Amino acid sequence: MHTDFRYYREHVSIVQVAESLGYVHNPKAGRDPVEYTHPTYENVLISNPLDCSRQVYFTRNQDNNRGDIVEFVKHRLPLFNVSYNNPIHGIK
Repeated sequence: MHTDFRYYREHVSIVQVAESLGYVHNPKAGRDPVEYTHPTYENVLISNPLDCSRQVYFTRNQDNNRGDIVEFVKHRLPLFNVSYNNPIHGIK
């Protein structure tokens, strides 16, 4: 298991993680940033959807809910349904 968050930022797509958590692409919202909606969680907008190393996300309603893949996972740990000792282990 990789423990270097830099690896995650360069190789893990926010889009793929969002889709695996039940987010659905909203094509009417534009191409960059792309919008993904979730039935029970807030919508996210993802910039640079085709380049993992440059992807960032943000939400319209929460200024502190933005960032890279690590922040995306950190803010959505309850959606993963896994147990962890602390948030850092949950992110990994």
